Amino acid sequence: MEEKLFEVSDGVRIQYWGNEKNVVIPEGVSEISDRAFLDRTSIESATIPGSVTSIGKGAFSNCTSLKEIRYGGTKAQWMFMLGGFNLVSPVRVAVSCSDGDARSVRSDLLRRRKMTEIALPGNIVKIASRAFAGCESLASVKIPGSVVMICSEAFKGCKNLTSVTGDRLCRTCARHSEGCTDVMPASIPGSVKYIGYEAFAGCTSLTSFNISEGVRSIGRGAFARCTSLTDVSIPSSVTEIGTGTFADCTSLKEIRYGGTKAQWASVQRGVFWCTLSVESILCTDGKSEDVGSNCDKDGMYFRLGA
Repeated sequence: MEEKLFEVSDGVRIQYWGNEKNVVIPEGVSEISDRAFLDRTSIESATIPGSVTSIGKGAFSNCTSLKEIRYGGTKAQWMFMLGGFNLVSPVRVAVSCSDGDARSVRSDLLRRRKMTEIALPGNIVKIASRAFAGCESLASVKIPGSVVMICSEAFKGCKNLTSVTGDRLCRTCARHSEGCTDVMPASIPGSVKYIGYEAFAGCTSLTSFNISEGVRSIGRGAFARCTSLTDVSIPSSVTEIGTGTFADCTSLKEIRYGGTKAQWASVQRGVFWCTLSVESILCTDGKSEDVGSNCDKDGMYFRLGA
């Protein structure tokens, strides 16, 4: 297969231009991007190397002839790397892995929706877009230290999610341990650098969340409408908080920050970044009243269609 049929950037499958029946993705590619094979109705089979750890939203959408996928990784890896794998097709897609046949794509996605707890495998670097969105039975997730990015809407609408744990010590929590004596807050490992757009939006059972030291950016609406959230810790490594990150978090009164008041003042915050109920930021050198005048008033983040 000629390489010109593919557009690849930094190991990410950006776009496929061909019309072959049997598509072979080259070794070394780590991610298949959103809508990479959209509307390629000629594809009947796809060979995906074990180096791929993430399949983006709608990557094979409307590939109506697709019947077989051969994946170079294990069944466990396959199960947890799927994102918004949208197949507009009446047939089931058979999946074979290095350690045997997996369930069909549709079966894997249906099975995931019924799971109550998940421990992600230790080789993944990204949790794909919408990977667990709408999994209303999901209550507990363990994220390994290999993960560097939680992509958009990864856990959106997981209404019963109460526990998110990493396998590294959360240093922010250690600084403010008084608030963690009764219940271990939800947290992510320090390996994560970016929390994507609405990654945990609508997780209405989350009551506390520790964002570990190492995270640099919290995306737009990442925790929007987490209405039970009362306790949030943000590390000093964060330099950017997106629009509507804590919008409509009506129970949130105070945010704990792992840096000084001066450091907090330098953090870039988008419009309507937090709910109006937040009164102060607890920094390492005292409380900061610098919440900002652009809090989410009367649900403006959602009313504006953000």
